[in-house]
Amino acid sequence: MKAIITAPSSSLPRLRLLLLLLLLVIHFSEQTRAQTTTYKNISSDITLTTSGTTTSWLSPSGVFAFGFTPSPANTSLFLLGIWFAKTDERSIVWTANGNSPAPEGSKFNLTSNGQLLLTDPDGVKIFSSDATGGSHAAMLDTGNLVLIDANSGETIWQSFDQPTDTILPSQVLSSSTSLQSRLSDTDFSDGRFSLYQRDGKLQLSQVAIPTTGTYEPYWSSDQVVAGATLFFDPSGYVVYFDPSTDNTSTAGFNVTRVNLDSSSSSEFYQKATLDPDGVFRHYIYPKKSNGRWGNTWNIVDSAPKGTLCQRSIPDDYYGSGLCGYNSFCQMDPGDDQRPTCKCPYNYSFIDARAEYKGCSPDFAAQSCHVDDTSRFRFMTMTGTRWPRSDYEHYTNLDAEQCTELCLHDCFCAVATFRDGECWKKRLPLSNGRRDDSSSITRAFIKVPNDGAPNNSFGQPPLPYEPAENPTTKKECPKTLVVVVSSLLGGSLLANLILIAYTSMLNSGKSEGKKKKQFSLRKMMLSSTLHPLLLLQLLLLSQLLLILGHFPEQSRAQTYQNISLGTTLSTSGTTTWLSPSGDFAFGFTPLPSNATTLFLLAIWFAQTVDKTIVWTANGNTPVPAGAKLQLTSNGLTLTDPTNNNIWSATETSAASYAAILNTGNLVLMGTTSNDPIWQSFDNPTDTLLPTQVLLRGTQLWSRLTSTNYSDGRFTLMLQDTGDLTLRQLAIPITTKQSYDPYWSISTSDSESKLIFNPSGTVYLELTNNTRINITSASVGSNAAADFYLRATLDSDGVFRHYVYPKKTNGGWPQGWSSPDYVPEDICRALTNGFGSGVCGFNSYCRLDGNQRAVCQCPYNYSFIDGRNEYRGCMPEFAAQRCDVDDSLQFFFMEMVNTDWPLSDYEYYAKVTEDNCRDYCLSDCFCAVAIFRNGECWKKKLPLSNGRFGSYVGGKALIKVSKNDTSSMPPQTLPTLIVNKKDRKGLIIVGSSILGGSVLVNVLFIVATLFMMFCYPCKRKHLHLHDNSSDLELGFRRFTYEELHEATHGFSEELGKGAFKASANEEAVVLVYWAYDCYRDRRLDILVASDREAVFDMSRVERFVMVAIWCIQEEPSLRPTMQKVTLMLEGSVAVPVPPDPSSYMSSIQ
Repeated sequence: MKAIITAPSSSLPRLRLLLLLLLLVIHFSEQTRAQTTTYKNISSDITLTTSGTTTSWLSPSGVFAFGFTPSPANTSLFLLGIWFAKTDERSIVWTANGNSPAPEGSKFNLTSNGQLLLTDPDGVKIFSSDATGGSHAAMLDTGNLVLIDANSGETIWQSFDQPTDTILPSQVLSSSTSLQSRLSDTDFSDGRFSLYQRDGKLQLSQVAIPTTGTYEPYWSSDQVVAGATLFFDPSGYVVYFDPSTDNTSTAGFNVTRVNLDSSSSSEFYQKATLDPDGVFRHYIYPKKSNGRWGNTWNIVDSAPKGTLCQRSIPDDYYGSGLCGYNSFCQMDPGDDQRPTCKCPYNYSFIDARAEYKGCSPDFAAQSCHVDDTSRFRFMTMTGTRWPRSDYEHYTNLDAEQCTELCLHDCFCAVATFRDGECWKKRLPLSNGRRDDSSSITRAFIKVPNDGAPNNSFGQPPLPYEPAENPTTKKECPKTLVVVVSSLLGGSLLANLILIAYTSMLNSGKSEGKKKKQFSLRKMMLSSTLHPLLLLQLLLLSQLLLILGHFPEQSRAQTYQNISLGTTLSTSGTTTWLSPSGDFAFGFTPLPSNATTLFLLAIWFAQTVDKTIVWTANGNTPVPAGAKLQLTSNGLTLTDPTNNNIWSATETSAASYAAILNTGNLVLMGTTSNDPIWQSFDNPTDTLLPTQVLLRGTQLWSRLTSTNYSDGRFTLMLQDTGDLTLRQLAIPITTKQSYDPYWSISTSDSESKLIFNPSGTVYLELTNNTRINITSASVGSNAAADFYLRATLDSDGVFRHYVYPKKTNGGWPQGWSSPDYVPEDICRALTNGFGSGVCGFNSYCRLDGNQRAVCQCPYNYSFIDGRNEYRGCMPEFAAQRCDVDDSLQFFFMEMVNTDWPLSDYEYYAKVTEDNCRDYCLSDCFCAVAIFRNGECWKKKLPLSNGRFGSYVGGKALIKVSKNDTSSMPPQTLPTLIVNKKDRKGLIIVGSSILGGSVLVNVLFIVATLFMMFCYPCKRKHLHLHDNSSDLELGFRRFTYEELHEATHGFSEELGKGAFKASANEEAVVLVYWAYDCYRDRRLDILVASDREAVFDMSRVERFVMVAIWCIQEEPSLRPTMQKVTLMLEGSVAVPVPPDPSSYMSSIQ
């Protein structure tokens, strides 16, 4: 039997008193800890403070509290908010100062003028109600804070009308109010998502941070009616309905709903919150312990529903998506199905406390200037994709081919592969999502190989090595003679004009010595310039002009019919001529290769430039020793080791071949008068008069003006009869094209493209309807008076060309293009994939002859100056994401320039300063476009760049303050020579005045001879823009300035020629000419000469020959016989070295 212990009766009063005191202590201790007071009416004499006697007010039932609460993100700061006071966790449902938490010592009160006011310790306003004249305020049991008018007793302000991220039962959102999520679970500043009403629909959208603008909705309700309201019915559902009706359940759209009956709904606290991940969730919390529901906030419904990561953000959406840039969204496996954000392999969060900021690579980026593909490999992630980050798309590939394409593309960060399709992705990656249940999609993340040197925060390497210090160069003790001459043709009576020669002796000589005067006799007798060399120059100029007049017939033979057994070779008999001599077929040197390679081609034999119109082996040029054989099996091209390179063979036996006067190479059979094979049926990039393009056939542009391999554009007469111009994906070997950038629809599958002899290219339909494409516009005798061709050029333009057969005062003696399509290629070509007309990070503009010119933005340079389609790269290290180095960058403006398909963020109704700030503070932003109050942020690589007045606005190019020496993109380059090492520098300029157009060779020959000066090294040269000249202490001079200052190059550049600055700088024009050649900017040399612009391949050949002729090392200079062959095009011109490279190499 258990003992029962009882207290003495005298102890009971004490026990009762102790219990009463305990209850009072508990009650008051709770009030002391929370400093909370319950008020029905809050008057102006009551103040809330961050510490002290009263920090918050309770509603009458004690369910809600209003007042100060520590900010979860920083407990030394305070939020003024409303929260559930009886739940285990303080669930905040409204804040007055989420964007600006208050410091310790702040206070809130109802002012004497009847306004609710929050101030900091210095009395500075942080928040206030927009209404005044209130007599008192009240914290209601609904969770609504109200301000009551002193006269009418009506509510003049309430928190229910100023919602933040949550609505409560009985709350109504009018059509003019919205919810905005907080930034994170602990950061109550305005977040990245908004719930609002538009056009009778309730919508969820991402906010364009840091503005209040929104992107296109990622969720939308059914349409109700304009002016509809969102109502939280206390019975357990949130409905969007027409307020003019009485029945919300039948006249609206249920956004969320909990299946609770009217009696049980009172047993729960409820709220509906737009969470930081962009989901509008309906929560309940049991007021008492419940076996089904835990003592926590339970999610009962949400919008949108389902797998959020896969459905929430459209693929064509701006912004980062649910997660930050370079991260991906993955659903938690738990019951609440919340999305979590993660980084890919070898990436890490920029700020682990703010994952919405995204991730950045933990390694140095791949270089575009050197081949470092061996540094990288791929990590595979199944079910992962970033659908908004594509810049190239391929089909009919396997996974290995997909990764190879990405590996050899320095811009590619990730490749995604699914069902034979491959997408290349650029940083920053956006809208990332992952579904572990799906293995169909695979993402290949490009990361460094194990052991490769990593950069801990993804800082890209500098794209170039620091230049050698120019001050360490040895000075030249000898006299340096620089001769610059231009050989622009004229009649043979007067065609070499050597205008200027000036000289300065070593500066170490006596200052009082008189200036040397120009003397041709002294120059001829000078030991530094042998008379034979001058004679060689004179002969070279004459040969250059004479050779332009005569067709290349020295090693060609004319055939009517070419019999079986005939052979062509790269030496011996190299060509067959047509009966008229207008066309030649055979071997011709490849212009773009430094070694001696040959094309088997057809070309105009009577034009100066020997324009090629067809090639058999553009993709596989052959070396010397190759040969072409005609046998009964057809035509066969073999290399010196007898490998078959190309063949034209048919099942029928061949009897002979012929190159016709039309430019058509035909192979005739033994049983028919029709060719069994002909070049007209197998075109490359050109159509000739009488040629017909049938459906299913196409023209294919060459890669560059001197590279005859398959290029980036096609003109195709499709099986449907439509004529289209398309761009091809890089690399060309994938044979994949984008959508047409120009087309003519016929709906006639039997249509054909015809080039008639009268000079018109047209589509002919089966009903004999003609649709003109291009026209020569040279009269009815076009074929008699002109050579004609229509070529799909390497810039994607289909041009109609004419060349006068005789001197014609109205036409230049060269190729002119009177008609072409499209009219403006820069504007016409805008594909969702690919780089556009020009390469990535470059832009397209039209020159004075309406030809596309590709250029790099400020502080960017071409990856490969000889292959501009490869694009440009920054000349500076990218902005970092791990630290704030925004002060190291600024913007260079480029008006009327845009890259319209590289956006990843968009803002409306902003200022230019806003636009600059948004890009400067974003480490992913490379360029910002500002136009008419709108701002677009761009990411690398930039694509579809164009310049023109039609663009409008301006591009703000983010560049580093540590490297601002690049020339402006639209400024012609000029040379600057360092002040040091100027001894013995002599500058000679020349001016060329052309004669008859017939023999104008459009070329500037720069000649440099230096004898017995082995210690010399080339002066340190730069191409600079105007803005940086003064900063570097240099003064640059244009050609016009030099011409004027030397009175037509008749005076030396000594003291007084340029006033005080003449002794400080020198301009070496020969190096300027070489730099223009090296940088693929020969157009600068002939900018004012229309004829030359139309024939840049010939200009380049002549410049290359000239550079060989002026090599400082005599053994490098070609013989006159070699020069003759190179000028006439019989021998390939190797790529010349820097004129001073020999002298540099022996130092």
